[in-house]
Amino acid sequence: VSVNHNGEYVWGVGQGNELYYRYGLEGSWTLSTGSLKQISVSGDNGEYIWGVNNEENVYYSIDPPTRPPRTLAPTVQSDFFQIDGFFKNVEASADGEHIWGIDPNDDVFYRNGVDGSWSQVDGKLKQITVSRDGEHVWGVQSNDEIFYREGVDGSWRQIDGLLSQVSINADGNHLWAVNLNDDIFYRNGVSGSWLYIPGKLKQVSISGDGNHLWSVNSNDDTFYRNGVSGNFQHIPGKLKWVSVNHNGEYVWGVGQGNELYYRYGLEGSWTLSTGSLKQISVSGDNGEYIWGVDDDNRVYYFMSSPIVDEPNEDDFSSI
Repeated sequence: VSVNHNGEYVWGVGQGNELYYRYGLEGSWTLSTGSLKQISVSGDNGEYIWGVNNEENVYYSIDPPTRPPRTLAPTVQSDFFQIDGFFKNVEASADGEHIWGIDPNDDVFYRNGVDGSWSQVDGKLKQITVSRDGEHVWGVQSNDEIFYREGVDGSWRQIDGLLSQVSINADGNHLWAVNLNDDIFYRNGVSGSWLYIPGKLKQVSISGDGNHLWSVNSNDDTFYRNGVSGNFQHIPGKLKWVSVNHNGEYVWGVGQGNELYYRYGLEGSWTLSTGSLKQISVSGDNGEYIWGVDDDNRVYYFMSSPIVDEPNEDDFSSI
């Protein structure tokens, strides 16, 4: 193992020469890429990394000091702060300006960003999803009927089909959904039609660009798919809810006991955060807007600095 100047950045070499890093004592080990038998990290932000491999070749990587320091995942108790209201489901647009919430009575509420206030909107829903600019809002009722409206100033209109959960991308052109039988459906926007997708899932989350679908099934197995033309890929880990940001680089999940996990896209690995939520929504180009609700339907919000990826094998230069 090697620790930097202030103890905030720790790197380690596994038994098979795999690389791990963590953010000090409070962090947890995350698998990196590359293979070294010895490593040395230095710099106030852990930016200077040296190491050697089994062939005695020397490698060096610099994590530029101009990047923001890596930050610990938020905690409900400290880094998250509580928002007024009680909701069982909250969803934030990718730009963080449009927040929709569903209370325990299925009443619908809208908030213009974190600094706004909740206003009740007509209708009854059990789950809701919103596009990046807030102009496309989809929801499902307790009887699984589907409704769509053009932003907060629009009006609800029923859409054909029965669904239990829906997820819309940034421009409103890619909608993924599941029904009570865990059947999967895709729709090319409000003017499209439902396309059945083989497989079984209970919850889906599509990235803003429409290229990254994260999902879980009834066994809490996690899956990734590269858009509608891709194939489902099983991802290790047990989660009951997932949420992905605009470009697919930041993914958050809720474990079976409401514990929180995050990862840096498909190439990352799940890292345990602290805190407890039953549902989470991540948005923003850098995954900086995080909303969630706990078992008591209390609402929490966290705005992070961009999280910096660990160096990968291509970042190391042979010396």
